[in-house]
Amino acid sequence: MYSYDDIFLFVKVVDVGNFSDSAKLLKISAATISRRIRGLEDSLGVALIRRDTRNFELTAAGEQIYQEFLNKDKLFSEAIKNIIAQDQEVKGVLRVALPLILGLEKITP
Repeated sequence: MYSYDDIFLFVKVVDVGNFSDSAKLLKISAATISRRIRGLEDSLGVALIRRDTRNFELTAAGEQIYQEFLNKDKLFSEAIKNIIAQDQEVKGVLRVALPLILGLEKITP
């Protein structure tokens, strides 16, 4: 069974362009990335990339998966950022105690 986490990992690796830079960005080893993408390929039953010692190239299936999930990855990331931003807003009632004259002159229009 494939995992969406592995699909989004695949999308990120394609965005970055190679395994070693992706590993640095994601703070995991290049071997882990390779293993997870190979596992994704096994679970889907198709090759997603053609590898050589320095580069990789997307297969037709890899290009299709990349295009399909590229926007979903960005939408997901944007949704998470929005949720986190909302949670950081100050909420609740603020009560201020000050002399009446100061309130009339400085606070109310």
